[in-house]
Amino acid sequence: MRSLAEAVLTVVEGYGVWGVLAAFALESAFVPFPTEAAFLVAIRLPHPGAFLAVLGGQVLGSVAAYLVGRHGGWLLRRAFSGRPEAAAVQRPLHDLFVRHGAVAILVVRFLGQLRPWGSGLAGVGLMPFPAFLLWTLVGSLLYTVAGLALFAYLASRWAQWGWLPRAGLVLLAVAGAAGWFVHLARQRRIARALHGP
Repeated sequence: MRSLAEAVLTVVEGYGVWGVLAAFALESAFVPFPTEAAFLVAIRLPHPGAFLAVLGGQVLGSVAAYLVGRHGGWLLRRAFSGRPEAAAVQRPLHDLFVRHGAVAILVVRFLGQLRPWGSGLAGVGLMPFPAFLLWTLVGSLLYTVAGLALFAYLASRWAQWGWLPRAGLVLLAVAGAAGWFVHLARQRRIARALHGP
């Protein structure tokens, strides 16, 4: 039986540029889609087509997530109007995206599974659309160039390195899991200090 990654790679590869564009649009619009597979296909496509597909997919998906957040956020605000929890969430988001929207959108471009949530939260936080679109274009451009360059480099060297990439990935996964557990433990200590045992 083939793995999910192989199946995704086959589907994206079968549609070429359109498959890459769709993969990045889906991943940027709240659908948990492994864009690493799309990068592997994109590096085998002609350069302008690959670049435009990755960039266009990210921008289209991010705009869709923003619009869902902006209009869906309105529905949530309406459903929870009068409840202090709703204001407690929406106000800080609005303040964050008014003050630091550009930085937030740029940084979240490079943070894997946070990428679609950043766009949706920018919509909920009512970040002005022109600013959102500008910083999404800038961040997507940087991410596209970096991602295509990195995947092309790794694909060209993978066979030469033998066991080293696999060991590096295992170490990276262990370090990431350890960092996550340290973060959770720290959050629990903070919560206990604020709210008592």
